[in-house]
Order: sequence, then structure tokens, then C-alpha cells
Amino acid sequence: MQWDLTDILASLDAKDTKPYFDELERLVQEVEAVEDRLETLTRKDVEAILHTQGRLREVARRLSYRGMLAFSSDTTDDEAKTFMERTRQITTEAGNRVRFFSHWLKHLDEDRLAQLTPEDPELAHYVKVLRLEAPYTLEQEIEEVMADKDMAGVSAVRQAREILTSSLRFTDPESGEEVTQSDILKHIHGGDRQLRRAAYQELFRVFGEHEALLAHIYRSIIRDWNTENLKHRGYPRSMTPMNMANEVSDEVVTTMLGVCRERREVWQRYFAWKAQRVGEPFTRYDIYAPIEAETLEVPFDEARETVMQVYQGFHPTFHELAQRVFDEEHVDAFPRPKKRGGAFCATPLTDMTPYVLLNHTDDARSVSTLAHEFGHAIHSMLAAERHPLVSSSPLPLAETASVFSELLLHHHLVAEHPEAAEALTNERLGDLYATIQRQAYFAEFESKAHDLVMEGQPTQAINHAYYELLEEQFGDLDVPEAFSKEWLIIPHFNASPFYVSSYSFGALLSISLYKRYQEDPSFAESILAILAAGGSRDPAELLAEHGIDITQAGFWHGGMDVVEGMVEELGA
Repeated sequence: MQWDLTDILASLDAKDTKPYFDELERLVQEVEAVEDRLETLTRKDVEAILHTQGRLREVARRLSYRGMLAFSSDTTDDEAKTFMERTRQITTEAGNRVRFFSHWLKHLDEDRLAQLTPEDPELAHYVKVLRLEAPYTLEQEIEEVMADKDMAGVSAVRQAREILTSSLRFTDPESGEEVTQSDILKHIHGGDRQLRRAAYQELFRVFGEHEALLAHIYRSIIRDWNTENLKHRGYPRSMTPMNMANEVSDEVVTTMLGVCRERREVWQRYFAWKAQRVGEPFTRYDIYAPIEAETLEVPFDEARETVMQVYQGFHPTFHELAQRVFDEEHVDAFPRPKKRGGAFCATPLTDMTPYVLLNHTDDARSVSTLAHEFGHAIHSMLAAERHPLVSSSPLPLAETASVFSELLLHHHLVAEHPEAAEALTNERLGDLYATIQRQAYFAEFESKAHDLVMEGQPTQAINHAYYELLEEQFGDLDVPEAFSKEWLIIPHFNASPFYVSSYSFGALLSISLYKRYQEDPSFAESILAILAAGGSRDPAELLAEHGIDITQAGFWHGGMDVVEGMVEELGA
């Protein structure tokens, strides 16, 4: 089962791509044509230009995703790689050429803004979010310099790290062969205690050989981030730029992270229970260990049928939309040589059926992944009627349908396979730990690391701060000293500072929504309405309309209450 990319572009040949590159140029020129008459624009003019920018975005996405999806199918495809590089360059230049318009909108005075704000509520929201950045936006010429600087500076540093880490090779503790990092990580979830420990030690050994360089890269990224965002742009905190991009306040994120930290005892109880089932000695090396040698096997056809049955049981619309992905052959399901690993969902155009990449391996985790990625696809299709500028949900809401789908699937599997209930609940809690608590403590670490680097503290201080948070997080569970350098391995810290809190936010939000649905099945309609809004509404206001107050700690505690209930189901 491989996907059909001709719905995006028939091929990467010039005869099929040139019309879209030509359209991109035409749309850019259409926006550029108003640069000399900004002061005479009317409300209808502004709305027309935003529509043009929406079309421009769609054309750029069509081109970008066509190359990316082809490359994901075959990572040795030189034609796809070359096309991606060309597209990235052209779309970046296009963005720079139309930058003047968003810069002008950001800095309009309130009276003039009132005259020009589009009547379309979705476009009005787009302008509102855009203007939130106004206090932190520099002069247009400086913004262009910043963009050029980032391309040749911090972006190049990040890419250098990616080149280094992707080239690392490890000695497999089982076979003795040279393998990739993904191959080593498989052992971490395996049933052999010695292999788990050896896998971690090999991971730390290889990354440790490059500690000086990796630490230097991270410190450089932190300095660049804080120099630009705090010193020059004037953001109040290091986390603020990412939170603002996600359309949530620092206060909401801080409240959510505080609840995660306060409720850490729930996870500590879970690991104490797991230690009894897996056996001693049980340390940080063993937290992802299975509790049974035999695991549930689910071939793809059965997995597909199961997930579709789950969707039908929740809401017919979920089933209908998921079926469309299969019907239009937008799924690439099985692992093969040269194919990208992992899983993702991509929506090239707002009104296009999404594409789903999987690497199904006939285990329960693969079924969960199928439900997760199809949840993303359903979310995109529900929001297909939104304007292209606001169709994508901000990151904290982007995980709603995916994690919710996993929870639906979990309870279905437990009901269908009562003999495997304990193992399934253990696996689900392991995934939730990795998505909620681990990411929350990653976020706490990032704040400390940024402060330490800007204070001029050495790398050893960063190691110590990371290890202290691990000890707090795990309580009585033994954490080997080797884990003090685990932060060197985490790519998100370098690629996208303060992104990780979105995982915790999205997962806890989904769990809380699921709790409401369990209490009142009619709440399914509210869930569909939330998903259908895409990014066209303020997240806090949208959720408040459905009785959800993300500003209150009690809401986040409600999500943790569900987790605690699952822990108690295990007898912990």
C-alpha cells in the first residue's frame, strides 16, 4: 500500500511543475503591486490581498509537499531532494518579497486598523494574531537582515547538527553490527534488560564522544535565541516567542507545566508498580520495558478494520473521513528499504485529502500509530472549509484528534482483548508518560538551560540542572549518572526552542476532552466543532465556548485525574 502523489502534482518534471512556479510568481507580483499605494488601500483591498496570500500559501505548499512526500518514499531520490532545495529557495524568496504587507498591517494605528480589518471573521482573526507580534517586530529592513542572518547563521548551525547526528553510527549490543540510532532505540522498548541497558550506554557513548561540539552548538543556539528575542525584540521571557506563535499565553503554559510537576507522584506510582512486574533492579534504563514477553500481534488489515470500527463507534463523520484517505490511496503503510522511518500526516492543500505515512510492524504500537496519524488527517479534513491562512490549528490544539483517537482505540482494545488489558494499559501509560511528563520536564529544563547559558555558566552546570530535574521527576527510582547528558540527544532543544510544551499541552487537553466525552457522549459534537475551527479562533475562547477553561489549573488536573485512574486500574 503506497500512496498516489499525482493528486498534488502529476510529476516533478518541468512540464508539470512550471505552471505552479509561474503562478507563484504571478501571485507575488500581485501583492507587490500594492506596495506603493498602501495608504490608499480600502477594507476590500486588504481582504483581496489576504485572499491572494492564501492562494500563494496553497501553491507554495503544493510544491513543497510534493517534493517532501516523494523524498519520504525514497530518501535516495536525488530528483526529489533537488526539487525540495529549489522549492525552498524560491518560496523563501517569495516570502521575503511580500513581507512588506504583513509588516504594514502589524504597525497600523488602531483607528486605521478599524477601517481596514476584514469583515470575514477568519481573516480578522488572522490579522489579530499577526498584530500580536507588533511590539516585538523590528523595522522591515532589519527584519530582512534577521532573515538573511538566520539562513546563513543559526539555521546553518542547526543543519550542521542534523548532519552530524544523522551520520552517527552505533554498535548494536545484540548483533555487534554497525547500526543507526533508530536501530539502537528499538532495544529500549525490548524485553531484554541487558540489551536495554547496553543500548542506552552505547547511545551515551557515541553522543558523549561529540559532547564538546554538541554542547557548543546548543549554547550558540541559546545565545542567538535570547540575543534576538530578549535583547533586540524585547520579549519578556525566553519561552514567549514560541507560546505566542502557538496562540497561548505564558501564564497558561506555566499553569499547565506546574500541574505536571505537582502531579509527578502519579507517574512515580506507575513506575513503582512496573518495577514489581518487570523485576529488580528497575532503574531509569527500564521505564519502557514491556511487562509481558508475548505482545499483541495485529496485522495491518486487522489494524485498519479495528481503527475504522472505533471511529464508527465514536462518530460516523470520523469513519467517513478516515475512509476517504484509504479510498484516494493517500496512505503509504509498510516499511521498506530507503523509505523514511516513523509516521506522519501531511496536508498539502487545505481542501485536499491528507497523506499518511506509516511503517506498520504488526504490533499494538503500530495500531496506535495508525489511529494517531488518521486522527491528524480527520482534524485537517474537518477544518477544510477554513481559509488557507487559518486552516491549521496552533500546535497545542494540533494533537487533539490524534491523542483522542489513541484513547478511543485503547479502550476498544481493552474491551476486545481483556486478557491483554494490563499489557495494553501499561503500553498506553508509557506513551502518555513520554508525551506528557517527559516533555513537561524537558520544558522545565529548557528554561533553566537558557538562564544558565546567558549567565555564562559552563556545560557542567547544564548537566547538573538536567540531572536534578530527573531526580525530582522520578523520585525514588534510581537514575544513573549517565543520564545527566541525555539532553545532548534531544533534537527539539536545538531545532525549535520551547516547542516541547506543546506535546504536554495537546495530550492533556485531549485526555480532558475524552473525560468529558466519557461522562457525556453527546460531547462528541463539541469535539467535532473544536476540530473544525482549525486555527480560525483564539484557542482559549474556542474551548471556553464548550465549557473548557484552560486558564485554570483545575482543568489540567482533570487530565491528570484520568491518567491517575489508569494507574489505579493497574493496582498501583
